[in-house]
Amino acid sequence: MIKMVGLYRERLKGISTATKTSLKSDLVPHNFILLIERFAVYNSDTANRDFEICLCGHGYEHIIDNVNTIGTLEYRTSRTMVYLAENEFITVRFSGLASGKIMEAHLTGQWYREEDLIIKPK
Repeated sequence: MIKMVGLYRERLKGISTATKTSLKSDLVPHNFILLIERFAVYNSDTANRDFEICLCGHGYEHIIDNVNTIGTLEYRTSRTMVYLAENEFITVRFSGLASGKIMEAHLTGQWYREEDLIIKPK
């Protein structure tokens, strides 16, 4: 039986610059699997924006979800679920965000031990 070993909640927050328009989560530690069940992304800009949620850790950004047309000063949630293995992390990319804007995303999920999984990752 697969046993959850803990709840996961991470708040990603930063200020956009000319070169920084994304936020990165922490790496998944050794011998753990992370199931992310919900994403919430905040648009602090005065125009509608799009966001991409990507799985990273293998040399490229694998797009999981594209959250379109979030209104001004609004949160939008996504229930796209994704498993992350050791050394993987999430990147949230903010499209067309002006410099000096607040970037914020909330990730919610559950931790599992790799040894408790029925199918082992390679």
